[in-house]
Amino acid sequence: AFSKQSPNQRYLDAFSQRLEALDKKGVPDALLKKYLLRYVSNPTAKLP
Repeated sequence: AFSKQSPNQRYLDAFSQRLEALDKKGVPDALLKKYLLRYVSNPTAKLP
């Protein structure tokens, strides 16, 4: 959904890495989806 030219791309890259780290810690998928939805609506939102 995001093009490489999007200013959100670097946020998305960082977010993806963060999600992967949380996933490795065993954070439930439902929680990851919640973070993702929060992120999509507010790209500068801080993640735990």
